[in-house]
Amino acid sequence: MRRARRNGGWLAICAVLCACGDDKAPRAPERETAATAVADGADEAADRAERPRGEPAPRSNQRLAASNILVAYAGAEKAAPAVTRTKDEAKALAEGLYARVRAGEDFGALADRYSDGPERGHAGRLGVFTASKMLPAIAKTVAGLDEGAVAPPVESGMGFHVIRRDKIEEIFAAMIVVSFQGAQNAPAGVTRSRDEARKVAGEVIAAARAPGAAFSDVAMKHSDHLTRERGGYVGRVFRGLFPPALDAVAFSLAPGEIGGPLEMVNGFTIVRRLPEAFVRHVLVAFEGARNAPTGVTRSREDAAALAAEVLEKLKRGDDFAGVAAKYSDCPSKAEGGDLGVVAEGTMTPRFEAAVFSLAPGARSGVVETEFGFHVLERLR
Repeated sequence: MRRARRNGGWLAICAVLCACGDDKAPRAPERETAATAVADGADEAADRAERPRGEPAPRSNQRLAASNILVAYAGAEKAAPAVTRTKDEAKALAEGLYARVRAGEDFGALADRYSDGPERGHAGRLGVFTASKMLPAIAKTVAGLDEGAVAPPVESGMGFHVIRRDKIEEIFAAMIVVSFQGAQNAPAGVTRSRDEARKVAGEVIAAARAPGAAFSDVAMKHSDHLTRERGGYVGRVFRGLFPPALDAVAFSLAPGEIGGPLEMVNGFTIVRRLPEAFVRHVLVAFEGARNAPTGVTRSREDAAALAAEVLEKLKRGDDFAGVAAKYSDCPSKAEGGDLGVVAEGTMTPRFEAAVFSLAPGARSGVVETEFGFHVLERLR
C-alpha cells in the first residue's frame, strides 16, 4: 500500500506516537551489503550518462527489496585478498550462475556458496532499501524487474552482480537474549554457563507467554541485549536482516506470537512479532500540551470542543483527509492524517490502547493524551 511506506518518516516527525519514537528506538543492527557499501559516494552524473535515452531512473525515495550474488575479481573495489579470479573469469562465473538460476536452482543457496559480498550467509538478501542508498546501476536494475524476476549480470566497480527483485517483507519485532559466559557480546556481569542460560531462557519464554504478561516487562527484567531498556523493542526489520534461523522463526509468527528460544552466537534468543495497525488521526493540540506547535494558543477546553466538532464532521461523512488538513496540529496533516503502519510499544499508552481497541475500519471517539485530543481511524 502506498501510504504504508511512509511509516518511518511520520513516526519520527509526529511526536504524538513516540513514547519511544521510531527514530530513537534501538534497531536491529544494519548489515552493510556489497551493493550499498559505496552507494553514498555514487556519482549521479555517471548514472545519467550510462542510462539509455528515455529510460527513467528510479525515484530516489522508492523502496525496493532485492537479493544479490556478487562475483568479484582481483583488483575490484573492496575485493577480498583471497579473490584471485580475473575480470573475464568473474564475468563468466556470473553468467553461469544466472543460467543456473534461470534453470531452477535456488538463488539463496547459490548466493551462500558463491557470493563474494556480505550477503553471503543471508541467502544473498540485500533487504529493503531506498534507491538513493543503493549503487545506481543496481537500483535501476531492480526497479525495472518484476517481483521474483532475475536480471542478467550487471557490472559495477565491485564486480558482476546477479540480482533478483524481492517482495518487500517487513515486520516489527522485539527480542530477549539470555546470554552466557563466552557468548559474543555477553555483558561483563554475565557468569552463567551455556546450559544455565538454556534453562533460564526456557523459564523466560514461559513467563513471556503467561496470560496477561507484558513482553516488554519480561525483557526489561531478563534480557542481556542492548534493547533491554526499550522493553526488547527492535523496530521494523526486513526479511534477511536477522541470521537465517532467527529470520525464519520471526517471519513465521503471527502478530503477537512469541518464538524461540534459539541458540545464537550472543545467547539464547526469544523473539516476538509485534501487533501492528495502519492508522490516521486528527490531533487538536492546546497551549501547554506536549510538543504543541508554536502558535497554538487555544485552551484545553477549547481544544476538547474543537475535537468534538471534528468528530461530528467525520460522523456526517466529511472527508477524513480534508478534515485532517484543515484542523490537525500534527505534521501528518500534509498526508491527510496518515501515520502509516505503527506497532505495539511505539506509541504513547493512551493512543496505543485506543488504536488496538479498534477493529479495522473503525473510528474512535475523542481520545486525550499529553499531546492533545485525537480522533483516529484504524484502516487495517
